[in-house]
Amino acid sequence: MINRENYLLVREYLAYLEKVIQNDVGTLRMYWQGLKHLLQWSKDKPFSDAPKILPSFPEYLLTARNDRHENDKDAGKQLSPKYMKKV
Repeated sequence: MINRENYLLVREYLAYLEKVIQNDVGTLRMYWQGLKHLLQWSKDKPFSDAPKILPSFPEYLLTARNDRHENDKDAGKQLSPKYMKKV
């Protein structure tokens, strides 16, 4: 289960990127994809407990999978090193 406060923080950050930084829709979509991995990794723990969460976020990304639509050719594949670095 995803921590509600973490989810609200992510949504607030995305709103900031949209309204203040004025990122376009495509950029916001890319940020959302990466932030979903962060939410899934932290599960029900608050972000303030991130240093205590095991495995660490970089280790989690090594086993994370691409969660695009099932008809996407990259669905279910391991994340690329370039994408992991960006996240």
